[in-house]
Amino acid sequence: MEKITVTEKIGNEYMQWGPLSKVFISAPTGSGKTYFVLHKLLPYVKQTNQRILYLVNRTILKEQLNRELSLLPSDVSWRVQIELYQTIENYILDKKEKELSEMANEHNYVVCDECHYFLADSNYNTNTCLSFQWIQDKFYKRIRVFMSATIENIREYIYEQDVKAQHQCTEIYKLQSVYTEFQQYFLKKPLEYTLERCYDYLNVNIITTRERVIDLVCDGNAKWLIFVDSIPFGKELCKKIKKRFRELCRSQKETDEDCKEYKKDVVFLSSGYRREGGDPEEEVQVIKKDNVQSARILIATSVMDNGINLKDERLNNVIVFADNETEFIQMLGRKREDGNQVNLYIFKWEKEHFDRRRDQLIRKEQVALDYKKHLKEEETNIIDSDYSGQINWVKSNDNEECFVKKQHKRLLKRLINEEGAYDKIRMAFYAKEGYLYLNLLSVKQMDKLKDFYNDIIEKFNCEGEDAILREQLQWLGKDEKEIKGIIDQSKITEETRIRQAVCEVIDKVIDTAMTKMEAVDLKNMVSDDLRLLVHLCQDSSDKDTSDKDTVEMNLKKNDRPISDKNMDYLRENCKLPYRVEKRKDGEKQCQYVFRRAEQ
Repeated sequence: MEKITVTEKIGNEYMQWGPLSKVFISAPTGSGKTYFVLHKLLPYVKQTNQRILYLVNRTILKEQLNRELSLLPSDVSWRVQIELYQTIENYILDKKEKELSEMANEHNYVVCDECHYFLADSNYNTNTCLSFQWIQDKFYKRIRVFMSATIENIREYIYEQDVKAQHQCTEIYKLQSVYTEFQQYFLKKPLEYTLERCYDYLNVNIITTRERVIDLVCDGNAKWLIFVDSIPFGKELCKKIKKRFRELCRSQKETDEDCKEYKKDVVFLSSGYRREGGDPEEEVQVIKKDNVQSARILIATSVMDNGINLKDERLNNVIVFADNETEFIQMLGRKREDGNQVNLYIFKWEKEHFDRRRDQLIRKEQVALDYKKHLKEEETNIIDSDYSGQINWVKSNDNEECFVKKQHKRLLKRLINEEGAYDKIRMAFYAKEGYLYLNLLSVKQMDKLKDFYNDIIEKFNCEGEDAILREQLQWLGKDEKEIKGIIDQSKITEETRIRQAVCEVIDKVIDTAMTKMEAVDLKNMVSDDLRLLVHLCQDSSDKDTSDKDTVEMNLKKNDRPISDKNMDYLRENCKLPYRVEKRKDGEKQCQYVFRRAEQ
């Protein structure tokens, strides 16, 4: 596929953008969105004596952009101001009207980089609606540019809000009424520039267990970037990798100094890197300065999932733990294409994971949905109109504030009396001037996630256990033939690897009589691998799974050895070349012996 840049796609059309323009740039990471703004749009802005407000969502990204901006001539660079969305949100909460007014009045363009932020972050930063609405209110007559590699959901929401803004609305929740003169500003056709994703440079692999990550990254000296879906998992993974390195040091009889170097090879980076200091903060400084990772193994949460450019030719291995498309694509995009093949490892989530996520979401969204329901029911009471239909907007806004205060009391009551209410409220409400307000973007994001979970669960039911792999490969633009080939090859590779791992354990005890407890310990060492092997070896066309289910059930029990019958199943179906003899010695104690068996 021929690759073009954002600059090539837009050409000189940016010179025709004018007041009321709404521009969507949907382009994959590495396609030059930032380059276009700083090296094409910005010089033109200088020529026309205008200025750009450039908004981003991560401190690391802001600092990288400021460093890039410092390389430009000063008479150009001062034409753009780079700020965080969170800074605007804090100004609004702190009532810094002067700063907000200056920011709005001094700029002709607003560039919303990584604009999926408004939705994607809204369930843990519930202030996102403040910066979003400020942009909508202050820049609707100017030029709004929205950029992201995953723009689809927020673009849909922006369209919805622009339609709503054609009407007079209340101040807080934008309850609408009559048509107004502002309609002209929102009916102007948006400009859309879309570049397709291309991941031809990826060699896609599949991992089925989290423990497999440790084996991969500890084998050899290659660089690895691992994106994780939670801080606890990231910390646990970092701890286990360091433990494996210590074991390697001891087995190779290396010095304590060598072991210290191994420890530095692994860094876990989360949003608390400034508080933690040490290796994580040093790693961030290197990334910002040189666009490379210094750690051989870098484990990161979503603190590094937006806008960061890792132009590191030594980094050719990426592992992504992300169960939705936005996070998946954003995390993958941190490693910039450099002409080298990159080994991407994706995780095979189980259906139960999505069942849990959906059920948790349904429980957590209930407070927000109750609030939204009350808002809908009282909307007609909030909008104050006389007998002729004339709206009293001052009174309507007062009514809306009264509604907020009444609902605030209800939320406090739930917070005190209802178990788990804090987590539910924290997921969708923000605090302003002593009262709790609903972030409607948070509700929208929960709806989107719930729809996705329902959809993928249904695919699991229809397509089987590979449904999430098919979904992730579709995000990478793979067609049906490619998807089948990758999944089939991964099963062959994984089956061979697991079989070898099991054989290495069993071969050590061949022809050795073991007590029941020793046989149980042996089974527990390989039970996870055996269960995976049973799954991989099962013929999908075989509808009778009773024997498989029986074997799986027994493998889960940690107080029983592998029986001769189960071993027969494993030999016949999973190509494990063993049989089990069970016998009693002179004292009538059971003994278990593994023997080699012909296939």
